[in-house]
Amino acid sequence: MKRHILSVFTLFSLLGATAQVEVEMGAGYANQVFYSLENGVVASSPVNNWDLAFETSGQGSVIRTNEGYGAELSLYNGPLADFTTLDTSGFEGWQTLHNSDASWSAGAFNEYLKDDFDLGWGMYSMVTHTVSGDSIYVLKTIDGAYKKLFIEKLSGGTYYMVHSNLDNTGLDTAKIAKADYTSKNFIYYSFANDDIVDREPANDTWDLTFTKYSTELSPGTHYSVTGVLTNNGILSQEVSGLPAEKLAHNDEDFDANNGIIGYDWKTFNMSSFSYDIEDSLAYFVKTADETIYKLVFTGFEGSSTGVFEFTQEEIITTGLTASNTTLEAYPNPTNGLVNIGATEGEVRVFASNGTLQLSTPLYDGLLDLSDLDAGIYFVQLTSSTSVYTTTITKQ
Repeated sequence: MKRHILSVFTLFSLLGATAQVEVEMGAGYANQVFYSLENGVVASSPVNNWDLAFETSGQGSVIRTNEGYGAELSLYNGPLADFTTLDTSGFEGWQTLHNSDASWSAGAFNEYLKDDFDLGWGMYSMVTHTVSGDSIYVLKTIDGAYKKLFIEKLSGGTYYMVHSNLDNTGLDTAKIAKADYTSKNFIYYSFANDDIVDREPANDTWDLTFTKYSTELSPGTHYSVTGVLTNNGILSQEVSGLPAEKLAHNDEDFDANNGIIGYDWKTFNMSSFSYDIEDSLAYFVKTADETIYKLVFTGFEGSSTGVFEFTQEEIITTGLTASNTTLEAYPNPTNGLVNIGATEGEVRVFASNGTLQLSTPLYDGLLDLSDLDAGIYFVQLTSSTSVYTTTITKQ
């Protein structure tokens, strides 16, 4: 019997302790916050100190804009030879390019692709392994200045970017080398300072980032939103339809989409001028070491503080040891009231699909299942010294 209970429990995920968490971006969403589900806030960086982000991985060629904070990128339809002579009047009508909020590997500069070797801003050579630029852009920086630019090449791990003001003053070539930043996803560039900005923590230290970014609200309509994006290599899923405390994950539905958590777990209430939070919604996040966390958002204070409030639970997926299976339960089956052979502790009751049905302190050794539907339930009792488990059939 004990081996049977053990084998059943190893099929299900149990919930660990719940932590109440606040993450603060600051008034006006002043900072981008990088967060580890194991260690908490890892780093916080000003959002207004960069315009472009360049991918640092060995084969990476992604270039993103600070679109969430006002950067706007437009594509010129003509050859590089036009750079110094092109007429930029009316450039607002040029094609506007956008970052993806589903993948860090799809930046605004990479949006317009013509064939397999086209990376958007340039063409990759199988012979030289160099990307040669072929596109001119006009960028509205986050400070409201306008620059025209093109990426001359990516060669030997260095991006070469030619840029100037629209009237050709300030013509310069910036060199952005990957070598010193390969532990980061991106290295950043600021036109206000004409310099590289090192603002991101090592990519193996964080799971989530709290930030502003652009999303496509409807076809062709992009808007800046505030929310949560996952790091590369972090999987997640959204689950809804039941009260949040009863929601469980499905191992088959974890997704690499970086924007699954996103922004739309909250809605702005025009009557109260505050944010309403969906109460039948949970997010499950699987980290690089296969640990699963359950996140339930409980509050959002908006631009006054930039505070996100949520609960965080680690899902315990390891098998239970034999010492955890000694709990007695009678009568079993039961119509409601059960004596589970202990006098105190915290009891959690799970349905057969792993969803939490009941969490309560134990009083006088009695557990009341009267409000639960008929079925088989898995019970976990946590005392000050041990964890005990058993199964109970509710008739």
